Amino acid sequence: MMERDAFRTIAVVGNPWYRHFYADLGARLKERFGSTVRLYVATEAAKDLFTQVPGGSVYDSVEVCPSFAANSPATVHDRDATINQALGFERRYGRTYNWMMVPDRQYGRGYSLGGFHHPRSVQSETSDYYSAVATYNRAFAYWDEVFRTARPTMLFEGNGLQTVVAKGNGAFARNLHPSRHKNFYYWTTDEYGDSVQIEQAYLSGQHVSTSEVPIGLSYQGRMIIGELNKRFGLAGTILDAARITRDYSMWRLTGYHKGRQYYYRDHLGVIWRRWRDHRRLTGGKSMSLKDLEGKRFVFYPLHVEPEILFQGRAPEYPYQLTSIVSVSRDLPAGVFLAVKEHLPAIGRRPDNFYDQISALKNVILVDPYEPGIEVVRRAAAVITISGTVGIEAATMGKPVITFGRHNIFNALPTVRLVQREEDLRAAIEWALGPGHKAEGERIGRSFMASLLAVSFDMKAFTFRAITGYEPSSVTDACEQLVQSVTVERAAVSRRVSQVVVGTA
Repeated sequence: MMERDAFRTIAVVGNPWYRHFYADLGARLKERFGSTVRLYVATEAAKDLFTQVPGGSVYDSVEVCPSFAANSPATVHDRDATINQALGFERRYGRTYNWMMVPDRQYGRGYSLGGFHHPRSVQSETSDYYSAVATYNRAFAYWDEVFRTARPTMLFEGNGLQTVVAKGNGAFARNLHPSRHKNFYYWTTDEYGDSVQIEQAYLSGQHVSTSEVPIGLSYQGRMIIGELNKRFGLAGTILDAARITRDYSMWRLTGYHKGRQYYYRDHLGVIWRRWRDHRRLTGGKSMSLKDLEGKRFVFYPLHVEPEILFQGRAPEYPYQLTSIVSVSRDLPAGVFLAVKEHLPAIGRRPDNFYDQISALKNVILVDPYEPGIEVVRRAAAVITISGTVGIEAATMGKPVITFGRHNIFNALPTVRLVQREEDLRAAIEWALGPGHKAEGERIGRSFMASLLAVSFDMKAFTFRAITGYEPSSVTDACEQLVQSVTVERAAVSRRVSQVVVGTA
């Protein structure tokens, strides 16, 4: 009965890449639990995109909802009323609007300190503070009303704001997320991409692997990197500039909202800077793995900015350059900090970003084409904010220092979470100390076995083959979904019991 309650009313926020999968999953939930399935999309045009796929008739209703990307900034008629409404939603849901804006590419662009040259959107440039607040009021008011009236019990593919509203009204929230092994995925259980299901699986001690589980880029990740490699040269740069010019012309002529979303000149600027910065970082201008031989180093791979997997996962610490400077300052003599750029981020950084990093005497820029997994293997320790490199390091038994509070690997004994600047030096001393390898490898294997125990195989699914999953993928995803609800309820019950005992 409790299972059926969790799936009574389903709200799916339309994600084009998953439109086939959620139609199939919705049908499975209807069959098993008698669920009502409601779809929420960003534009009128998107209605047909989702409902005309095979199985698209599964949705009991389809509604256009506010979208930060597709809609213009809200108009402000009364500033005091706008602020008072915002304060009301902040009190109700326990988040400030500014906190919610950190991963927002439209209204939180200023929080991407290491992604200054990401193309500016029309929304970011035409909105002032009050219209940004009013736009968030519009979104909060809409979703607050949805959860008060339609009363969804489960939200799929919500952004941070939608997930906060869902959980604030007692609903569950789930998003698909790659598990970093083949094409396996897991269900996130909060707005930060964390999973109480993974944590409980590991802490239970029931999942043990006697051999190393190979990890690496997902199918989608390999495809993106492969495409980028072709686009960094001069020919690829010219071709990309021609392609974006053609696309913008078509979008403008057809009235497609993408043509009104980002500035054409900014896209051209990213293409030019990508070519320039790629030349700056490659061709022997950065160190190779061979150059690192004989050097003791800790490894920090850079995050893409802006990116939901960075600012959205660690809104309390979106400061990459600060973290690099802090680690550089606290490293002991003879130990270097190896920093490697992530290829998709090239072209978005501030103009002197790499020069500022290189100016630190104990910091080394690593060639971005060096395999990250091999750099991890040779490093004494790994440092990250919210990167999946933490998973890679953990499964190899490497000590990890993280500044992000919501990583799925934070519960491991081989990980140290640094929340105060004055604790960093002690964490570095711990990471560089002896005795990590044997115990670390055992812990890493256990963690990966736990992760895979709650994951499901999406088979040949990629963003280029969105129907590549199989019926077994939907079946397994449904089973893990049900299990995740059971685990989350048990975790909430334990927290409530601890609070009651603590106040008795």
